[in-house]
Amino acid sequence: FEQGLLTLPQTKAGNVQYAFLNEEAQTILRTLQITHMNQGRCSPWVFPSKNPARHLDQRNFYARVFVPAVKAAGLEGVTWHTLRHTFASRLAMSGQTEGTIAALLRHSTTALVKRYAHLSPSHLKTAVETVAKFVDRGAISNWNRDKNRDTVTAEGRERCVSR
Repeated sequence: FEQGLLTLPQTKAGNVQYAFLNEEAQTILRTLQITHMNQGRCSPWVFPSKNPARHLDQRNFYARVFVPAVKAAGLEGVTWHTLRHTFASRLAMSGQTEGTIAALLRHSTTALVKRYAHLSPSHLKTAVETVAKFVDRGAISNWNRDKNRDTVTAEGRERCVSR
C-alpha cells in the first residue's frame, strides 16, 4: 500500500487485483501495520492470519475485523456492500464519470454503477440551486412587484378558504 495501491489477492473474478488508495487510507493502513509490528506481529500483510506469512481470507476478515469495527462504531445494518454504495455515491456526487466509478469499483462495464451510486437529497438540492445562477433575479423580483404577485390579496385568500 506504500505506493498507493492495495493488493486484493482473492477477488470474485479469481485473480489478483489492485485498488487505488488515497493519502488518508494509506496513513490508516500504515498506522495499523506499525501497531501490529509494535505488538510483535510482524507480517507483510496489514491483516495477517494467525500465521503471519498469510493474510486473512475474506470471511475471516469480515468476521474478525469488519463486524467488530462496525459494532464498536455503534452502526447498525452496515455491511461490506454499504461501503461500496457509499464509495460509489460519493464519487458520483463529486462529479466523477460512470466509467471512473465502474473502474474504481472494479466493474468491467458501467451497467452496475446506477445500482451502487445514489445521490443524496442534499446533493440534489444543491444541484437545483446551481440553476438559480442562470436566472435574472432582478427580472423575477420586478415581475412579482409589477403584477402584485408576491402577496395574496384578501379576495384571493377568501376564495381559497371558502372552498
